[in-house]
Amino acid sequence: MYNSAGELVDHAADGQALYQQPTGLGSLQAGFVPDAGGEGRVVVLGPQVALGWNGADSAGQWVASGTYTLVLTSRDPFGQVTTFTCQVTVIREPADVQVEIYNSAGELVRHFSGQADDPRSGAQLSVSSQSFAASGLPGQGLVIQYGSASGDTVTWDGRNDQGDLAQSGTYTVKVLRQLPGSSPTVLTDTVTLLDVSGDPLAGALAAPDPALAGQGRVEILLGAPAAQGVRAAVYDQAGEKVADLEAAAGSRGLTWDISGRRMAEGVYLIVLSTRDARGRVARKVLKEALLR
Repeated sequence: MYNSAGELVDHAADGQALYQQPTGLGSLQAGFVPDAGGEGRVVVLGPQVALGWNGADSAGQWVASGTYTLVLTSRDPFGQVTTFTCQVTVIREPADVQVEIYNSAGELVRHFSGQADDPRSGAQLSVSSQSFAASGLPGQGLVIQYGSASGDTVTWDGRNDQGDLAQSGTYTVKVLRQLPGSSPTVLTDTVTLLDVSGDPLAGALAAPDPALAGQGRVEILLGAPAAQGVRAAVYDQAGEKVADLEAAAGSRGLTWDISGRRMAEGVYLIVLSTRDARGRVARKVLKEALLR
């Protein structure tokens, strides 16, 4: 198969033995939609052998819409080579994809529109990280994969649709995938956007909030890598210290393990402290609610 530029796309058959000399090549299915499971079919006249093509190239990637030329080359017992051609038309109907990002208040912050290169692979959603620092630079930030093909991605740099950096916090990533003539598929995931001011405490937050007492752990995420290390003291409502945490220089967060512990329900204070590059002490207090 060759595209309109004369480039080889794929082989439908190679070295196949025929017991009758071909007399031509004809189309059984001249136009087909690979996204709907269609197949281009031709018949080798003479031996009446049917051949099919699913619309993918030799690397398994779906080709673009257009007219493709199928070339049949045969060699008879005397070494004479004969060539026959026919054409098939590929009609692509890729899935429309919307990637939407919402803040914790349910407000749409950023959206992307695209198409899935391989609609038959089904809806997908994966993110490069569950927490990331906003870069504000195109092509840098959170990579969101919405399909199986390498090009089925968008990158959120932390800006909203107006071009401003979004506030640090928890955001919901939603993928809506719509195939022609079918109901949309919706997938969601949660990510955390960190502050980019350079101060590790400026965008610090605790997640999840609230958490279930005695179950799991609380992640304390920093807005930037800790230059001098970070300490965290956790206090209950009576002012008693219940945990001491520490993160080494270069860390992006701390973990408060609450699994298997008899933690009372209520609001806890997490007091963060660190030193900046000049040695000055910086502090920040976070609140974390534990529920039964």
